Amino acid sequence: MKLFRSQVRAFGNPRRTFPRELAIFLLVVFLLWTISLLDVSHPTGAFHLNVRFIGLLRWDPQGDLLCCRTNFSVLHTTQFFNKGFTWNYPAPCILIYRFFYLFQYWGSSAVVAAYFIVVVVPIVLADVLLQAALYRRGLTRAQAIFFVSAATLLSWPICYSLARGNIEALLWLGLALAAALYFRGQWMSAAVLIGIMAAFKIYPVLFFALFIRPRRYREMAVGFAATLVTTVSSLLYLGPTLTRAAWYTLRGIHYFIQGFSTHYDPNALPVDHSAFILVKLLSAHHPQSLSVYLPRYEVVAGILALTVFITRAWKMPRLNQVLAISVCMVLLPSISFDYTLQNLYIPWAWLCLLIVSSHRAGRKIPGAVPAMLCFAILLAPEIFLDFGQRIFAGPLKALTLMALIGISIIYPFADERQYPCESAAETE
Repeated sequence: MKLFRSQVRAFGNPRRTFPRELAIFLLVVFLLWTISLLDVSHPTGAFHLNVRFIGLLRWDPQGDLLCCRTNFSVLHTTQFFNKGFTWNYPAPCILIYRFFYLFQYWGSSAVVAAYFIVVVVPIVLADVLLQAALYRRGLTRAQAIFFVSAATLLSWPICYSLARGNIEALLWLGLALAAALYFRGQWMSAAVLIGIMAAFKIYPVLFFALFIRPRRYREMAVGFAATLVTTVSSLLYLGPTLTRAAWYTLRGIHYFIQGFSTHYDPNALPVDHSAFILVKLLSAHHPQSLSVYLPRYEVVAGILALTVFITRAWKMPRLNQVLAISVCMVLLPSISFDYTLQNLYIPWAWLCLLIVSSHRAGRKIPGAVPAMLCFAILLAPEIFLDFGQRIFAGPLKALTLMALIGISIIYPFADERQYPCESAAETE
């Protein structure tokens, strides 16, 4: 009888039970991976691996990492911008590629090895920190390790980014550090880091909206200055002159956006989750009209995002603001491939911490279950959505991102004991 009572107490201990929201997330992600790996449309009806899905997971030697290696033989000249590969990245990205290509002396394999080490090690470190945070908030050590490890190994955006050799992982980890500094009340450090990240990819500039409510305008100004300094320094390094480097860089970015955004490519449907992909689907039979719709889309999307933030999002707790901004970063650009979804791990991690803290206290969080369901759909593959030789995983993710914005402005995710700086910052 004593043994039975002890088991009952252990079962009823919130620290011993696993939060339902986290279990639902892992279950949905696992099911989506399983279905995507299997070719359910195979004519024999037997179990076969999905060849198209496996192809997306294979290392692409012509991917983002090695695509511009020939350009570096003429670095600091105007030929750099067009030699073999048209340079279409923001100027500070040259610093990352320059570091990786230092290993080119030992061959392309050394460049790839350096890339995987530089990208994977910070992800593992972030996993360890998240495991420790979940453990402190109520999970057992085994539960924390299992949950974070499974979520990382089953991460479609991370797998896709590694297969492409994309540098997005380094950028979202930088933003994650900035978000951690922000929640700790280290405003200046967070603003400077956001500014540096915004120089590498323009969309992190949206994170400066987090400084409006606490009226941290001085930190915002310093952050914008960090963006300017990083960009100008990188342009000077690119050469041959500041004005020429700026002109060629802007031209390459413009050609990239125009080339992909105004062209309907069915092969991009599995991995493009931009809201503009829905416009492309509706205009599939008249692709020439996309050049007309693109500027209108940019204006309408900007107005809608600004309206939502001013009327609702900025009044919500900071976690909701981070969630809404992170979703806008990956949804609103006219083209947004699945490796950008790694940015969603920032609000996802904070929501997981809030769920565990509330679970330990015996409280339920309204909106947590639908939010985790949306995260599961976004962070897992849906390559099985094959209709007429077209995979509609991208449009599904776009609709899910819209749903997640709705959740962020309807359900407040607040816990002052978890984020003590939040209430203190409001009174400063």
